[in-house]
Amino acid sequence: VADLACPFCCIGTAKFVEALDSMGINPALGIAGSRSDGRKLRVELQFVPFFLNPELVLPAEGMEFSDYMREAGKVGDVHNESNASETVVQLRKLASTCKPPLELKCLGEGNKVRPTIDALGAALVIAPRSPGGNLAANATMLALYRSIFEEGADICDPAVLRSVLAVTAPGLSESDLAAVASKDVREELTKMESDARFVHRAQGVPLFRIKIEGVPLP
Repeated sequence: VADLACPFCCIGTAKFVEALDSMGINPALGIAGSRSDGRKLRVELQFVPFFLNPELVLPAEGMEFSDYMREAGKVGDVHNESNASETVVQLRKLASTCKPPLELKCLGEGNKVRPTIDALGAALVIAPRSPGGNLAANATMLALYRSIFEEGADICDPAVLRSVLAVTAPGLSESDLAAVASKDVREELTKMESDARFVHRAQGVPLFRIKIEGVPLP
């Protein structure tokens, strides 16, 4: 359960994929690995959307990081203006331990926090319509994290999202690509997010829930 605006989600996902990679498993490619006892282990990673600080309405052009942290504090976020610099330092230190290391060079002062609904819609509503299905959704989420925190891409620009989808979800129809940032996709994603808060009881992110085949979630 994650939001693309959340650097903790970016790092947490990188660490999770790193752990799987150590077992020869690549969830973005659907590759199975082996356990120490030789038995095959297949992991299916499925991202579920979450809106971070939904009470804070961001303009399409984004909000300066310092302004965002100040407003986040007003709606009860523990990461706020008073500890913004310290939080960024801690995040970058943690990100440097990822393999390969993340710089998060587009996080902090001088950078903008942008609405993520269209980027999440591209990854979790549109990408799965491609022949790659859920694997394409995974690849799109991972690519968008890099675009946001490493490259500073404008994820509110439909052209940027379509360029990402062209790489991570090949085979999408013209109508699917045209639906990026559409009202219908936003509504479908909003329902997915609402359902996730109920089903997964998500109150913060990142949240990892592990489902073992044949065993119901608590």
